[in-house]
Amino acid sequence: MRYSICVIDDKIPASGVEGIRDSDLLNASNLQMMLRQETLWTDEVIKNLVRTLLEQKDADNVTSKWDVYGFTNPSFFINTLDSGLIRFDIVIFDWEYPGTGSGAGIDPENILKEILEKTFCLVFIFSGADKEQAIKNILAKPEFQEYKERLEYLNKNVSGADQTDTLLRKAEEMYRELITKHHCEGGTTAAISN
Repeated sequence: MRYSICVIDDKIPASGVEGIRDSDLLNASNLQMMLRQETLWTDEVIKNLVRTLLEQKDADNVTSKWDVYGFTNPSFFINTLDSGLIRFDIVIFDWEYPGTGSGAGIDPENILKEILEKTFCLVFIFSGADKEQAIKNILAKPEFQEYKERLEYLNKNVSGADQTDTLLRKAEEMYRELITKHHCEGGTTAAISN
């Protein structure tokens, strides 16, 4: 099964590539172009995640396993979501953006809540260990409890090891569980994939 996945992370180096606007939806071709310019990337984990998503094949070993998209800013994601042009099965959401916590930047808690309210997708918060406890405290709040089946925090690095494979394996498992549960309740997968 082919999943639509969106990586939202300010470390995607879209502003450094001619012909790509960092405020636009980044498609697989845009992301591949950026990967060819390896020196643009400042975050090896995000670079590896994007590369892995683009390279993984379905069971036929020919078809791409993922329809891969990206945004450098969660506000751009929300704007695209509001336009109704595209929906995603899985969102990988970075927690930190310039100005976060200063009151002048992006409020990841509010953006996360908005994503969860407007979609039925799985959301993975893929961030560093320095934010783990703060993120877990936020996810424990009552307003996030109704989304706990499709919301997960995953540390980008555990003991210095890239967690890309763990994230993708967990995403597939959660997605299958959600579809199975929804089918058992008499729903359809269309409702799950937005």
